[in-house]
Amino acid sequence: MIQILLNKYEEVTYDKIKIACAGDKAHVFAKVRVADVFRLCSKSKIGKDYLSFALKAHFDFIVTDDKYLPVFAVEYDGNQHKTGTQAERDEKKNSLCDQYNFSLLRVNSNYFAKKYRGLDLLTYFVDAWFLEKAFSEAQEKGMIPYDEGFDLSSIINAGDTRKKWPYWLSLDSQKKIKQYYDNNMLLESIPSHIVVKDKNNNRLCFAWVKLKNNKYMYAKTGIQKQRFPVILSDIISQIAVIELSSKIDQIAKNTLKPIEEKQFNDALNKFSLKGNVVASCTSGFGNKNS
Repeated sequence: MIQILLNKYEEVTYDKIKIACAGDKAHVFAKVRVADVFRLCSKSKIGKDYLSFALKAHFDFIVTDDKYLPVFAVEYDGNQHKTGTQAERDEKKNSLCDQYNFSLLRVNSNYFAKKYRGLDLLTYFVDAWFLEKAFSEAQEKGMIPYDEGFDLSSIINAGDTRKKWPYWLSLDSQKKIKQYYDNNMLLESIPSHIVVKDKNNNRLCFAWVKLKNNKYMYAKTGIQKQRFPVILSDIISQIAVIELSSKIDQIAKNTLKPIEEKQFNDALNKFSLKGNVVASCTSGFGNKNS
């Protein structure tokens, strides 16, 4: 019996990657053997176990440049990837990517089911890879100063009118929070946040804002470790602000109540124990007296 190559989630992932790569002269291939991406031989330093694995295992998706040189892989991780044999296989694939300095993006349904300013995270990550590549090439040509760092959220336009620029995921939410501040609902115009790295190198974010009468509201979220050239703390802090803005909307509609200062402090202290702080921002701009 002939089998279908992609399940329904992999099919959605494949279509999303193809659309994201359409304007970058890139190609997308499904079910590519690991050994066809990495140059391996019997004398390879990776060991017989990893060599055998590479000859049998495959990447879900490989993205190549216009000359068919592999530039990064995308793996769709369902629930079965969390434990057991599949988790062990994933770790071997991670290790090989580390050894060959090859970018690997691991995604689940959240990466295309949720949208931020009309943009899903899978598209955001793929776009980030190609935009940074274009940025580096422009620097090499002297079009951009060498000392200017790449900041995806600061790109105003890259010639694609189909996309909503700038690539600042939380821009609309930040504007909405500023409006609530201007209307005297909030005491701070910019949310505060901390990002921690847990024992598995995942990033967790806690974002909050102060309201009148010593009341608070916060939002928590997280993102898994990635072997991909993006700053995870930036992305997850923006997503946390988006979720915080949604909660403030509920407070404005009287469908959610803000919390007391003690409850907020307890939640923040508990969150701080989840890992090492890697990024933080405490609001001091536009702070009103309570």
